[in-house]
Amino acid sequence: MNSVGSKSIRFRAISLVTLIIAPLIVLFALVTFSLATANRAAIESQRHYSAHELSAAVDRDFVELKGELTGIAITVGSRSSADLEFDNRLAKKAKFARILRIWSFSSNGSPIELFTDTIPNSAKRSLTSEFIARAFAGNSAVSEVFGEGMENATVVMAVPVFNESNSVESGLAAEVSVSIFNNVFGDASIKNTWVAAVVDQSGKFVARSMEAEQRVGTAARPQLAVVSTGVATSGIFENVTLQGTPVLSSFQRSPITGWTSVVAVTQSELTAPLQAAMVYTILGGLVAFGLSILATAMMASRIAGPVANLSRYATSLAQGKKVEPEKYRITEIENVRESLNAAMATSARLATLIASSGDAIIGVGRDGNIDAWNKGAEILFGYTPDEIIGKPKSILVPEGLRPEFDAQRPKILAGEIVRAESVRLSRDGRRIDVEFVDAPITDSFGFTKGYSTIIRDITERTAARQHRQLLMRELAHRTKNQLAVIQSIAHQTERSSTSLNGFITAFNGRIQGLSASHDILAKQQWQAIPIHELVKSQVGVLVNNIDKSVVISGPDIALTPVHAEALGLAMHELTTNSIKYGALKVDRGRVAINWHISDASGVALVFFEWLETSGPIIKKPPVRRGFGTRVLNNIVAISLGGKAHTDYRPDGLHWHVTWELKA
Repeated sequence: MNSVGSKSIRFRAISLVTLIIAPLIVLFALVTFSLATANRAAIESQRHYSAHELSAAVDRDFVELKGELTGIAITVGSRSSADLEFDNRLAKKAKFARILRIWSFSSNGSPIELFTDTIPNSAKRSLTSEFIARAFAGNSAVSEVFGEGMENATVVMAVPVFNESNSVESGLAAEVSVSIFNNVFGDASIKNTWVAAVVDQSGKFVARSMEAEQRVGTAARPQLAVVSTGVATSGIFENVTLQGTPVLSSFQRSPITGWTSVVAVTQSELTAPLQAAMVYTILGGLVAFGLSILATAMMASRIAGPVANLSRYATSLAQGKKVEPEKYRITEIENVRESLNAAMATSARLATLIASSGDAIIGVGRDGNIDAWNKGAEILFGYTPDEIIGKPKSILVPEGLRPEFDAQRPKILAGEIVRAESVRLSRDGRRIDVEFVDAPITDSFGFTKGYSTIIRDITERTAARQHRQLLMRELAHRTKNQLAVIQSIAHQTERSSTSLNGFITAFNGRIQGLSASHDILAKQQWQAIPIHELVKSQVGVLVNNIDKSVVISGPDIALTPVHAEALGLAMHELTTNSIKYGALKVDRGRVAINWHISDASGVALVFFEWLETSGPIIKKPPVRRGFGTRVLNNIVAISLGGKAHTDYRPDGLHWHVTWELKA
């Protein structure tokens, strides 16, 4: 009895083949259309190239004629007006150069002298002002086409004639039959099915590959006439030939003659590859699809029975019932039956191990969704199996680590085992430091159907490692700083000492004070230092009965290591100075050390002071300021980021410093 919504093997096989064949047909269509598109692109490229070749061939013929005419112009400039032998030679040369008439003209276009004329009864050609201006500017010039038909159409070209002073004294014009340009099509690699033409500046045909006898000298179609007079010198345009055939044309304008060479390909020739590709795609796709469906239906019928019985076999095996062998056997299904027998023996043991493991063990399908979830995973992440199974494993990954997670999945599905440390998210959003091992799960054919993940919480281990790294960096930083401080103390003490013994005594004392600060810092693991403990330890190192002569008072303040070092150095200097010269030198002398916090300005400030009383009378402040004074007023203030001041009062020294309290 089939379940609601279930599909038969035949249906699924046909659906699978459809899903496989459909993309292949699409791929076949894409390849076919790509080839057709490439074929069209090749045709268009060849057409564009042929237009360039045609323009170059016309330019070569024109330049050859120009060279002949220039040679004649040189001869004209140097001949004697009565040189009849020259006229005979010129007539032969003109005939050889295929020139119908040669004459010279003045700057206003009036004929000066007719040198040769093979068409004496034809109309004389009038020259435009632009034509004349180009010749007298020292350039070659070419006119539009005169007349119609291959036999009657001509063009006039001219070159300047220079005198002995190299100035243009006249122009030399030659009328040439345009038929000499009609042989250029064979030099331009133009296919027989294509249409090619050369159009002058006014839009008339100079040469044409089809119907040249009738069309040369006549006006071209409007689209072609627009192109021949437009701004662009090359490009593509759509046109309709004089015979009414739609074409796509490439054009190239010559910078020498100003003529436009055009090569046109019929639209039917351009679309033929695509039409053929469409036919091949439809017919080939239908044939391939029909044959695939037929073969799939036949094979599905042969495997449907044994596959249907396989589920009954698994159920009976799990219940311990006897199972009859298949009447029609399939090798792969028989292998599955044997594997089921072996798997049933080990599955119970594996299930027990997975369920009792303290590590999180997760099963993931090829689609990336979770399909297995043990008790360890539930404890670590907070999701029950009902809540998490069927959902993507990526919900356990922080957003910033998704690219790394996505990059690992293809490696696992390719058969690679991935071991790494990372961070995962619990149900309540808590970040958990973990180490994991991802291993592929394959079937009997070696196909990876998913992968398993074993995840272990290493939050404490990571924290310990980070703490060790922090301590090592802090130790290196502190060591460098202390070496710099000791070097500075030694240098400054040497500058203020008058003898070696004095230097050793002062230096040892300051190092001892610095060491006392470090003892407290080490005790506090280089964290916040209580100010009471710092002050008492620094003064107590040098004063035997501290409670008798020193009064310490102030609120609890936690000092940073930098602030503790600076204030400890100040306490050492003040205590040493007081023992030598101040209140602590005599029994009656007293020292008051107190501090308080003020936030009147909106910023919490610490006001710290050292006040000596009942000591030796100070008649006037000392003139010489040693290292100790610089320590108190400069070094300490800079280290604390505040301001310090020393006041030598008659009854004792008063020193105070203020700095901003850091949280």
